[in-house]
Amino acid sequence: MHGKRKFLSLKKAEIKERKRVEALAEKYSLLESTFDHLSPGISVYDADLRLVAFNQRYVELLDYPPGFVRLGLLFEEIVRFNAERGEFGPGDTDELIRARVDALKLGKAHRIERIRPNGTVLVVDRNPLPNGGWVSTHTDITELKRAQEALQEALEQQTATSEILRTISSSPTDLAPVFNTILANACRLCEANLAALWRYSGEVLVGGAHYNASPEFAEFFMKASLQPGPQGPARKAALERRTVHVTDLLAEPGFSPAVLQLERARTVLAVPLLRENVLLGVITMWRREVRPFTEQQIALVQTFADQAVIAIENARLFQEIEEKSRQIEIASKHKSQFLANMSHELRTPLSAIIGFTELVMTRSKDVLPGKQYANLERILMNAQHLLSLINEILDLSKIEAGRIEIHPAAFALEPLVDLCLRTVEPLVKSDRLRLIKEIEPNLPTLFTDEDRLKQILINLLSNAVKFTKEGAVTVTGRCQNREIVLAVQDTGIGIPEQALAQIFEEFHQVDSSSTRQYGGTGLGLAITRHLTQLLGGDITVQSRVGAGSTFTVRLPQHYAAGEAEEPAGRATEGCESQSKERG
Repeated sequence: MHGKRKFLSLKKAEIKERKRVEALAEKYSLLESTFDHLSPGISVYDADLRLVAFNQRYVELLDYPPGFVRLGLLFEEIVRFNAERGEFGPGDTDELIRARVDALKLGKAHRIERIRPNGTVLVVDRNPLPNGGWVSTHTDITELKRAQEALQEALEQQTATSEILRTISSSPTDLAPVFNTILANACRLCEANLAALWRYSGEVLVGGAHYNASPEFAEFFMKASLQPGPQGPARKAALERRTVHVTDLLAEPGFSPAVLQLERARTVLAVPLLRENVLLGVITMWRREVRPFTEQQIALVQTFADQAVIAIENARLFQEIEEKSRQIEIASKHKSQFLANMSHELRTPLSAIIGFTELVMTRSKDVLPGKQYANLERILMNAQHLLSLINEILDLSKIEAGRIEIHPAAFALEPLVDLCLRTVEPLVKSDRLRLIKEIEPNLPTLFTDEDRLKQILINLLSNAVKFTKEGAVTVTGRCQNREIVLAVQDTGIGIPEQALAQIFEEFHQVDSSSTRQYGGTGLGLAITRHLTQLLGGDITVQSRVGAGSTFTVRLPQHYAAGEAEEPAGRATEGCESQSKERG
């Protein structure tokens, strides 16, 4: 009985051990499967640098022949095999082996990056083990490298494109900096030895710009004159309006002997500059070796060609604008001179008509029948109106010609306002329209051109009276922050909001109906603004249709460009001191 129990106990132990072994075997199989399917290639060496473990990925990454990699293989034998098949590049095989073995003997972890002959990029990490052995991991980073290179290439191209656009923007009429920037970036990014840009004159290609060319070729290029044709890449690109890519000029029947002899060029790329299929030029790039340009490089040069077209078109448009501006300026001067001459010619007889009419009216008031006297009044009124229009045209001509002179002097503002109001009183045709003056007391003396300020006020008051049938035209004056602020406010027809931005333009009328009803040339406000600005100030307007308008003139109390001396007394007392007194 005792023996039987002992047998059962041993049997249980055997079964338990078998299960443990099976579990270990299962775990080992799982571990081995995982090890073989890891993405990096892994190889493990003992202290004697013999291979004790490796996975299938290691064999695949290094393209080892079947059966070569085996347990117990020395690290030195693996390195020799790789060296002899060119894995480490040119060099003495023994030296290449010694360098790698010595690196392991130092016992320090290290990483190397290498490019295999087939173009695969591997990162090799070697780390020491506690027992003196090593574990090496080989990771394929080819796709990562390509992505990084593509990103870097795209970034460089974007930077180059931005640089070219900045140059185009900063040099709209001078094409030389633009062409130089384009050619420099094209050579750098496309790994070309030299580049040139031909301009098309309408009949032939002529030298426009070159980069990195020898003095001999530069001289030849700038003197060259090429007709489009099949005799060479640039001519062919111009003739056929398409990109021409020649791998080897020696194999091209129509090669250019000059570029071969002077620059030893072999591979060439010619890209036409086209604007809606109209030829403007050709970009040509050369390499001194037989190495074709890639599709990406060709596309990049085509992009640069498009930017060159933009620059050429910008320069042409700028030149056209400058020429038209010059012609407009000349025409404007002729117009101003003509208006000035005609105005003078008209004003002399018109002044005579006004003078004789006034004389006849004075001497014949009691003799002439009422109807004839009324006709004389109508003649005088129309003649005076025509004279005011001529004077406006003369003022505008002087302003445009820069012949308006400013004669500053010290004077009190209120008497000038009184004079202006008396001047426009005859224009008031209704008892329902009042002229009101609201001038702040004790205003400081104003130092500016009195006649020009009077002209400004009369223009504004005349306009206000003309467009106001009833209510009031109010002129106000006050001092604020070293400025005299004058405002002319009316209760007239007002100005539409959309017309406010243009009312100070020359010959502008709010609409044709008001022109027919109220008359005028549309010069009064334009002249007023010019005169205000000549006095160092500005004019603004606020208006609402049906409620009236307010024109506000701000002038410096002291005209800045005046050279006359101010009299002592209130002239030195500015708006600031007036504000303090009121405060």
